[in-house]
Amino acid sequence: METEATLDDDLMTGCISIKEYEDGLLALRIAAYKTALRRQDWSYEYADDQRAYAAGRDSFRALQLEQRRIDPDFKIWNELVSAAVRKTGVAA
Repeated sequence: METEATLDDDLMTGCISIKEYEDGLLALRIAAYKTALRRQDWSYEYADDQRAYAAGRDSFRALQLEQRRIDPDFKIWNELVSAAVRKTGVAA
């Protein structure tokens, strides 16, 4: 898979167009979003350790921000999370 640095190099050397560059960046963001959804500690609210709670809360907030940007219909979200945290009333 390409990295952001590789995309930057390809753009600077004229190997790809701006559209291809933007598409590549979006693909990288989606891949990172999917990985974060799979790794999220969905039970962080029950943590006894304040650090674990804060880490889970912060990563959940970051997921919410990214979801608004690249997954507004929750399609990816609902495909990758357990039924307990799926968003209802939106496209699945």
